[in-house]
Amino acid sequence: MLMGGLLAAGITLVCMGAVLVALFFPPLQRDMALDKWVKIAAISWVDHGESAAWESLAYSLAGSSFGPKVVAREMCLLEQEGEERVVRCVWDERVRVPLLDVVVPLDFQSEARIDAAGDVL
Repeated sequence: MLMGGLLAAGITLVCMGAVLVALFFPPLQRDMALDKWVKIAAISWVDHGESAAWESLAYSLAGSSFGPKVVAREMCLLEQEGEERVVRCVWDERVRVPLLDVVVPLDFQSEARIDAAGDVL
């Protein structure tokens, strides 16, 4: 009897963990991808100019799981801070947890800085 209860509890925990991974992994995966794209855009800015940075971001976002509805200029900024060039993207997502009817807000920020020498900081 005790073993059956422990087994049921273990299966329940594994299922709950699988649901949480399925819900929260996609936004985290998008954030990790955006971290990479922001660095690529910063390097493009240094090498080819500001318009190349915008094109790089737009291309990366359009072909991603963010989908075509996301516009780079609405979620990202290219700024000159002293000698540094900064590419910063901010976005949020709301994850609805079924059965609990809870919405979890997630806020993300990706940033890349390039110094005057063209090195990624």
